[in-house]
Amino acid sequence: YLRAPVAGAAPSPVYEWPPVEVPEAKGDVPASPKRELLKPELPKSAPASQKRGIPDSSVSRQAARSKSGQADASAVAATINKSETPVSPKVSAAPQVVFKLAWYAVSEHLVVIDEFPAGQDGPSRAAVDLLQNILQAVGAAPDGGLPKPRILDWTMPAVAPAPAAADLFATAPPPPPPDPHKAVKEYLAALIGSRLQKDPLTELLAFSEQLNPLLKAVVDTIAKTSKDSASLNLTATHSIEAMLSQKSLKKQVWDDLQPLKKRLAD
Repeated sequence: YLRAPVAGAAPSPVYEWPPVEVPEAKGDVPASPKRELLKPELPKSAPASQKRGIPDSSVSRQAARSKSGQADASAVAATINKSETPVSPKVSAAPQVVFKLAWYAVSEHLVVIDEFPAGQDGPSRAAVDLLQNILQAVGAAPDGGLPKPRILDWTMPAVAPAPAAADLFATAPPPPPPDPHKAVKEYLAALIGSRLQKDPLTELLAFSEQLNPLLKAVVDTIAKTSKDSASLNLTATHSIEAMLSQKSLKKQVWDDLQPLKKRLAD
């Protein structure tokens, strides 16, 4: 260190150091060994974050934040779509009523209704023969055989009308579709009523599978509203085609016809 001269002070000592001789290097001087950082051995399936030396906790937090952000974005998008796009109420169609009937005016007092498959143009020859035998067994066979039947074809797709534009935004459920049975009953009531105006009809014999409950309701309604039909009797049983395909039904049909047979005998 440099020292400033001070009056009356002794001079600082001067040290002379001998020069240091550096020996010349002979031959190759071995290089100092390099220090290698120890890296833990990771399995081949280790995630890329571990290979980069990133702690797992950091990656987990980042992944959780990413998933949370995606969920929030999806919720916001769903809310926007729900508020902007009206949801149309589901409109279910009522079941269709499709049938074909053979209407036999056997006599002025007796009408026979026979339901046959909708895919046929009319009752089969076997069905006509069986019906003829049944009428003969109950004492109602007409002279000269069965008259030519009147074919009644009913096909009504009962589809509910489309909702109005204002109803698309309504939260209440849509009204139920119209009941097609109402139209069928009105149709059957008109047929029976027109016959009652012409002849003193007292017996209605129905061979049907799907119309018997409707016919019963129609006859009950006519009996309550018309004094001329107070004595109209309904005999409802299985169809002729059903008896042809299932022989076991014949006994049940014969049991159902016993009240009719007794009335005709009287």
